[in-house]
Amino acid sequence: MLKKTKLIIVETSITPYREPLYKKIDEIFDCFWIFTQETEYNIKNTFLKNKKNYYIPKKIKFKNLVPLTFIFYKLLKLRDYKYILSTPGIYPECWQAFLFAKLFNKKLILRDEEFEWKKSWKRKLIMPLTKFINKKSNYILVPTDKHFKWQLKLWVNKNKIKLFPNVTNLNPNNINLGKVEELKQKYKIWNKKVIMYVWRLVEEKWVQYLINAYYYLIKENEKYKKDTILIIIWDWDYRENLEKLWEKIKNIWGNIIFTWKIDNKNLINYYELAYLWVVPSININWRWEAYALVLNEYMILWKPVIATNMVGASYALLKNNKILEHFITEEKNNEQIREKLEYLLDLNKNEYKNIQSEIFKKIRKYNDYSNNIKILRNIIV
Repeated sequence: MLKKTKLIIVETSITPYREPLYKKIDEIFDCFWIFTQETEYNIKNTFLKNKKNYYIPKKIKFKNLVPLTFIFYKLLKLRDYKYILSTPGIYPECWQAFLFAKLFNKKLILRDEEFEWKKSWKRKLIMPLTKFINKKSNYILVPTDKHFKWQLKLWVNKNKIKLFPNVTNLNPNNINLGKVEELKQKYKIWNKKVIMYVWRLVEEKWVQYLINAYYYLIKENEKYKKDTILIIIWDWDYRENLEKLWEKIKNIWGNIIFTWKIDNKNLINYYELAYLWVVPSININWRWEAYALVLNEYMILWKPVIATNMVGASYALLKNNKILEHFITEEKNNEQIREKLEYLLDLNKNEYKNIQSEIFKKIRKYNDYSNNIKILRNIIV
């Protein structure tokens, strides 16, 4: 029996959407996992629950600074491993992995989701270091062409950059039509087109632009006020600011619903209610939307998405398609979002089905874990 190639994986945590991929990687390679932001409790609910091939380092705090994680000592005990797959160069654990790889002649693979946006002074400060690490690593895995171009700007050799798509494990077969009907009854939306937003309400998501766009849409046309409803599923960050916007829409008798955060198991039933989704993320306070996997989740159900040019996933799932790229807007642009809403809401059934057909072709090609496995098999030998 052939020996499996030894692979160290330095990761922040096991996110649910990555677990199927991680499980497959763990089966193919002889893996040792280092999680910098994970807990033993969470790991016991994953594919690693009966294994011992992982390590959670302790964090060291220096007053008000971000906690640091030291993994170098653990890496020294793993010198018989040949490859390291690590978080990007903005993390101190990557710096340690890079040092270890160079000292002991290991192959370093980075997974990086950065692209071109306004950088904070902290990011600019460490840019020379991350640029050096990226150039000297063996491979860089990026999710889209946009991220690929950013690596080229850092003078990374194009042969080292590999497209490594992000994939959702959301399965349309898990939709419970009985639950969907219950939700329609609960929110009284039998004959309405649902515009939906599902995400944490943090600054870079900037759902205010969607709410304002919807306000002007229904204010200017009575038809949309009667035939549509905006549903925002959120976790109540920035509640006070958004309640003012909620009142603004209610004052003109518009239909808007805010829900509490929905359990992941039931989320797909809410998704099924939607006619379209909007992801209005922006670059603010040096924060960004590196990818936004929700686009995969929405499009796996073959429904249209409006997203800004600050959403990384736009460049994988909407760009370079004559029909779908029409739904990418500029960031911070209420008017463009309103125009796209109006366009989609006015489609007849055949026009809507044509868009669904384009979505199906795009997501089927992109949202497939076998693409990721093929890439890893080619570079880890």
